Amino acid sequence: MDKIKITLYVLELEKGKYYVGQTSMPTFRYAEHIASVGSKWTKLYRAKARVVLEERLFESYEEAKLYENWLTLHWMQKKGWRNVRGGDFLKVEDYLLQRDIEHIFDVEANKIRYFVPSCKYLFGISSDWIIYVLELENGKYYIGSTKHLGKALGKHFLGKGIDWTKINKPIRVLTYFDVPMPNNYVEAKLKLLKEHVAYYGMENIRGGNFERKV
Repeated sequence: MDKIKITLYVLELEKGKYYVGQTSMPTFRYAEHIASVGSKWTKLYRAKARVVLEERLFESYEEAKLYENWLTLHWMQKKGWRNVRGGDFLKVEDYLLQRDIEHIFDVEANKIRYFVPSCKYLFGISSDWIIYVLELENGKYYIGSTKHLGKALGKHFLGKGIDWTKINKPIRVLTYFDVPMPNNYVEAKLKLLKEHVAYYGMENIRGGNFERKV
């Protein structure tokens, strides 16, 4: 299958604002923003200059959107989340945007909570079950499963997950993988759990049947 050529761009706007976008027609799209017909954000704050223009090849439009989302989050971290819009994060009202990004972006510290750059499931729902492993503070680990990886990780990193990840705060996502249907994800998760218990000790692992035992 032929790859898709997409241009990623970052626009500097009035009043210290920025916009992150993607297009297959960069000249035309930039002209739309200059004319204030590109997006709600660039209607509110006129475009001044292009500060990033990057042409890349992608396997799919979904992959390009994932990259655009991560680029948006990085510019939020760089310039302040209130000052940047792009990707799936386009709501102009700060309080609405905060609801959309709080699972992955710490608005008080102004930084990305966790970074899983190549994960195609992070900003949506997977048709298959995803098993993931978190490294936690105090030498602890957690093994979970979900179809909404971004939201599941967000709960743990927000301190709204299970007691185990509230007591032992997440440090990073160690690994994740999907279990295609109709395979049994419970068996795959149990196998991974046993391997981690054997290596790290039962007192340091939670997940599956051991989830409620703090």
